[in-house]
Amino acid sequence: MLLASAELTSAHVLQGISSDLVTKVFWYKMIYLGFTVTPTVFLCLTLRYSGLGYVLTPRTRLVLGVFPALTAGLTFTNEIHGWIWNPANTVPIVNSLGFLTVADAGIWYWLFVAYSYFVMGLGCFFLARLLIRSRGIYGWQASVVVIAGILAMLGSALDIFRVSPLPPFSTAALGLAVGSILVAYILSPLRRRDLLSVSRDAVLNSVSDSVIVVDGDGRIADMNPAAQRLVGRPASQAIAKPLEQFLPGTMSIWTGNTNKNGEVALDCGNAPRIFDLRVSAIQDWQSHVQGQVVVLRDITERKRMEEALRESEEKYRTILENIEDGYYEVDLAGNFTFFNDSLWRVLGYSSEELMGMNDRQYTDKENAKKLFQTFNKVYRTGQPLKESDWEVIRKDGTKKYVEASVSLKRDSSGKPIGFRGIVRDVTERKQAEEALKEKTEELARSNRELEQFAYVASHDLQEPLRMVTNFVQLLAKRYQGKLDSNADDFINFAVDGTMRMWKLINDLLAYSRVGTRSHTFEPINCETILQEALDNLKVTMEESGAVVTHDPLPTVMADNPQLVELFQNLIGNAIKFRGDEPPRVHISASRNGNGWIFSVCDNGIGIAPEYAERIFIIFQRLHGRNEYPGTGIGLAVCKKIVERHGGRIWVESEPKKGATFYFTLPKEGVQQTRPLEQ
Repeated sequence: MLLASAELTSAHVLQGISSDLVTKVFWYKMIYLGFTVTPTVFLCLTLRYSGLGYVLTPRTRLVLGVFPALTAGLTFTNEIHGWIWNPANTVPIVNSLGFLTVADAGIWYWLFVAYSYFVMGLGCFFLARLLIRSRGIYGWQASVVVIAGILAMLGSALDIFRVSPLPPFSTAALGLAVGSILVAYILSPLRRRDLLSVSRDAVLNSVSDSVIVVDGDGRIADMNPAAQRLVGRPASQAIAKPLEQFLPGTMSIWTGNTNKNGEVALDCGNAPRIFDLRVSAIQDWQSHVQGQVVVLRDITERKRMEEALRESEEKYRTILENIEDGYYEVDLAGNFTFFNDSLWRVLGYSSEELMGMNDRQYTDKENAKKLFQTFNKVYRTGQPLKESDWEVIRKDGTKKYVEASVSLKRDSSGKPIGFRGIVRDVTERKQAEEALKEKTEELARSNRELEQFAYVASHDLQEPLRMVTNFVQLLAKRYQGKLDSNADDFINFAVDGTMRMWKLINDLLAYSRVGTRSHTFEPINCETILQEALDNLKVTMEESGAVVTHDPLPTVMADNPQLVELFQNLIGNAIKFRGDEPPRVHISASRNGNGWIFSVCDNGIGIAPEYAERIFIIFQRLHGRNEYPGTGIGLAVCKKIVERHGGRIWVESEPKKGATFYFTLPKEGVQQTRPLEQ
């Protein structure tokens, strides 16, 4: 604003001392240049001074600068359009002091006059509002700025209506110069002390703390907006009244004290709230206490958060003290900095001994290296890890197996400062696993020996049984009908027994061969396997009139001969245990996750649900040999084949409603065990 005033005044003087008309016209235009920027600068000044500077965004400044820029441009090109003054109808007049005046103003001149008065009037409005809200010594500064704006507008008005009391001087330039000087004075460093008072008042009005000034009698002398909200009254209704009237019981808190700090609970309507109290004495130049400044900061939410934090810490501590798992915290070097009781009980050291110990003191070199690698990985990646089967050495020298988690511990800035985690004693589980492993290996060895024995026994029994069978058959051939009837019956019983023994040994040999004479798994087309099984059953199917159908079947990893035997046994059973109608058998397969479910459905006599498990046990029969032939090994063989392939087999059936046998096979097969060497 000072620059605009200086430019305008300089141009006015230079116009007066110029000798030729062309130069005077040029400086007359320069006077207009000063006038164009003054209203906008004044508005920006008042916005900042009244605390509304935040509206002066780059876009707002650009909009405010459009009209002055257009006016300046039109002024210097007036000879072309005549919008500022009409050069055709106006003769420039030079007064006695050499100043140029123009009689016929153009339309843009009046538009600019209206714009200038509107903008400066708006600035004065903001200042007047600030003046009304300011009290005491703080209001006179705003008053001076308002007067400066009025002087500028009044001087311009006197010039416009040509009623200047100081002809031939320009009252517009004079008013602007005086106003600028007043504004510069009020805002200069010489008045900074007063501005600090204004700033202090603005700060008190903006803070959330309640600030109340009371005199020596406990009456309110001043209060900020936060305090007004606290007491529920505006300052005009509270000043000069006792503070006790609005906040009962407060004066007794600090009566007799010139200064006091602490916490106080006040009833604020709906519920009591907690405040941080600061009381400071107001002393005169003789150090006599004239009153007090009371500052109340609402810390209710902070106290609630502190209480919630305390409860959380108590829960956290209770959990750590009562869980069976050990909790630990170590620094970056691996030294213990915190742990619960369960940890030192696992390691066998007292809490005093364990504090400050590192992993090298309770583990061997191998486990210490493993622990270091885990900590290093967690530090590099920032991701928690869970490790099992760490071996720790207790104080008494005994060993424990533990399972531990490790996560990174950070400070408030996110910087890693250590590690924390949970330690679980898994010694008993580890011992149980090792015992189970030994029992499993022993059982597997026993099963292999049993299979080997069954194979050897059934194989070695064939030769003597063949000899007995041959001689019994020869005896029946030679002496049938030559002895009495009892002898014939005895011979028939012997022949029948040897034949059943022969069949039983062959079936037992087939059962043992599932584990001893197996083949490697390979991709097998189940439709090809099914056709091979049907070829083996061709005679039986023709005799019974059986019809076997199937859906498209997949390719699986399996033992070719065993899969043929599986289908053959299931279809053969369906034909054997048929009802009155000709057998109808249907085979299908469907996907099940990473494997297949096969089904073999028939229309036979069915099975009672309570026997659904029993039929898969070796030598278990539901019917007598006179009703249905067989040894009761077929379905046991099927179960053993399916389990060797990593699947399972079951049946769903009801009597006289047929039966459906289901079995599963993995798509990729399973790891094969090595066949027993013969």
